[in-house]
Amino acid sequence: MTKKNFPAIVILTIVYMIPLQACSSDFQSQPINNEGKGAKMECSEEDVSLKALPANVLVVTDIESIDAFSETDAKPGKYYSEMGGAEIVVSVEADENAYRVTRTFSEPTLPSESETFTLSCLKDGTAYGSDVVARFVEGGILWLETNPTNESLPSDLWIYLKLTP
Repeated sequence: MTKKNFPAIVILTIVYMIPLQACSSDFQSQPINNEGKGAKMECSEEDVSLKALPANVLVVTDIESIDAFSETDAKPGKYYSEMGGAEIVVSVEADENAYRVTRTFSEPTLPSESETFTLSCLKDGTAYGSDVVARFVEGGILWLETNPTNESLPSDLWIYLKLTP
């Protein structure tokens, strides 16, 4: 190993160790808030431990720290945001075992694009699925696609969407 590669290896080791330590607590299921049915989704350590999550949030066209948002109970509903003329809508529905989520992205003069996700694990106000993480916060949701199919959606920033009435 050369001295050039050593700092990169140390940094990568630290980045992957932080999420493992942060998620080493007891993995208990939490109830979904779907009209008192009391459905549960369980997280395994594998579901959450290797996901390094961003520290910043895209709020319309501004960047804010994730610390500015207060977590709240999971709440099904429709969430909306505008990003420089483009619109993103996330519709969250709960069933007995998971959240079914449809994300629609539309830009002026282009056809809208929708994708469906399943959030099958809920831990500490954060729901996890394949290639997506959602964090329920006061007044909205923080949305993160870790492998977005639309190049306009960031994979390194949360997107804040407001709960619509």
